[in-house]
Amino acid sequence: MKRWAWWCWLIVVVACGLQVQRSMVVTDVSSFLPGPADAAQRLMIGQLRDGLSTRILLVGLQLDTLPDARPSAQQTRNLVAASRALRVRLAADPAVAWVSNGDLDGLEPERDRLFAARYLLSPAIDAQHFSPTGLAQAFERLAATLASARGAAIRPIASADPTLSALQLLGKASRQAAAQTADGVWLGSDGRVAIVLLETNARGHEIDRLRATIGAVRQHAGDALHAWPASDTRPVIGFGGAAYFNVQSHDAIGRDAEQLALLAAALVAVVLLWALRSPRFLALALVPVATGALAGFAAVGWSTNTIHGITLAFGVTLIGEAVDYAIYTFVQSDEHGRHSSLFWHQVYLAAVTSLIGFGAMYFSGFAGLQQLGLFSIVGLLVAVGCTRWLLPGLLPPTAPADVADRFAWLPTLILRMRAWRWPVLLVALACVVLLAQRQGDIWQDNLDTLSSASALDTRRDALLRDAVHLPDLRTMIAVRGTDLEDALQRAEATTRVLDTLVAAKVLTGFDSPTDLLASQALQKSRQAALPLADVLRARVLEATRGGPLWIRHRGSVARRGSPRAAGGATAGRCVAMLQELFPRRGGAPLCRGHRVTLGHQRGP
Repeated sequence: MKRWAWWCWLIVVVACGLQVQRSMVVTDVSSFLPGPADAAQRLMIGQLRDGLSTRILLVGLQLDTLPDARPSAQQTRNLVAASRALRVRLAADPAVAWVSNGDLDGLEPERDRLFAARYLLSPAIDAQHFSPTGLAQAFERLAATLASARGAAIRPIASADPTLSALQLLGKASRQAAAQTADGVWLGSDGRVAIVLLETNARGHEIDRLRATIGAVRQHAGDALHAWPASDTRPVIGFGGAAYFNVQSHDAIGRDAEQLALLAAALVAVVLLWALRSPRFLALALVPVATGALAGFAAVGWSTNTIHGITLAFGVTLIGEAVDYAIYTFVQSDEHGRHSSLFWHQVYLAAVTSLIGFGAMYFSGFAGLQQLGLFSIVGLLVAVGCTRWLLPGLLPPTAPADVADRFAWLPTLILRMRAWRWPVLLVALACVVLLAQRQGDIWQDNLDTLSSASALDTRRDALLRDAVHLPDLRTMIAVRGTDLEDALQRAEATTRVLDTLVAAKVLTGFDSPTDLLASQALQKSRQAALPLADVLRARVLEATRGGPLWIRHRGSVARRGSPRAAGGATAGRCVAMLQELFPRRGGAPLCRGHRVTLGHQRGP
């Protein structure tokens, strides 16, 4: 026994063990995508790893009722209350970046920021918008809206935004169909599930943080349901979204890797014990395999700081051929445990042929296959070294005498199989013809097939997404520019083209960042369209003359005088409506600091 070999082995094991402790196991499917060879692929892979979609989490509180049964009015009220309680708890959680359940009260900061910049962002702002004709048309729309069912929602902002530019901005920013709500809270189409949408602070590759966030969300959901009546069945808490599936895939791949490795080891152990009847050999044969797997893990972790779960699952299987080298060393030794001069050359030749195949994976354009190739190359080299320098002095001197008798039937079977070569060749040719005919539909390029999500989780995710009309983030258009301003201007041009496609019903909808962040050039053009205070005052007076609304300057007192009916509304109705609209208010800013208050048109 060569002591130096065992000292080297111990040093390698310790060093690899330290490196393994510093490496992180990942499960994102982007590792098995090609490239990135160009900007588009880099964008796609970046989005798959850390994009917004990877941080989206959907939470559903679903009533466990019959599929066709509608919830009662009390159940709906309980669902709404639970949804609001959950949103409040999540909004206070530092692990949650943003949360919404459809309730506008939870979007006050965003709504206030958009409202403050409405005249710079609204697509309706141009020179015509503040002309006397444009203002007159806007005031007519306002009067009609106040008298409609939407009037109650418009009244709080009507005095500050009489042209309803903020509503036009929100309408432009949301081209998707409106989600079904009950009392302002998102519910499913059947009214049986309340939905909460949130964005996590954890990024897509931070699996431990994502898992902790999901656990906290589950706890918050359970707390929100504490007030649920004991006489009624509590809703089931379900999850959807890429963040949830990322954690599920990571855990599933980890379980599969562990189970496959244990199953492979158990099967190899059973076969070796049955064939060679030597527990000592079995224990020694695992030394090259375990050392090779540890070295392969450490090599991948050292080169990339991460290792994919699939690499672990299949890498251990690939270097499992190291067991073959141990078997060769055992069964081909003489009665003194020695080997012929050509034996180790044969082992090296077998290892080289395997390394060539693994090298093809290493030089591929897939990060996952590169990891798998590196894992197998390093693992196989270390396993061969262990077999050559550690095992010969420890293996039993000779194999059991009945090993040859136990496998005496194999040569006879191989000779008989030669007669089957022509039928086998015909079957192979038939398979080639079949593949050539079905090549259009036999190859699968859908990434969903790489997901380990169950059918139940997939259906739940589709239900929650459809209920809130969450945009499909798998289809993107990337617009590049020399700087942010140039990129925004190019995106605005792209948005105009896409709007024509939506109008032509070629697209059902899209979302653009320029809807909420216009370029500086466009903001300046809209700002230039805002007239000065004196000009605006004159135009507003002209626009309201003879119409259903009238104005007063700040500090003046409204007079009812002898109002004249206009626009089909009586004077008393308009005055009562506007008194309700502006109770004890001194007006609100319209633009550039000028304050106006709406009222009924005064008589002569």
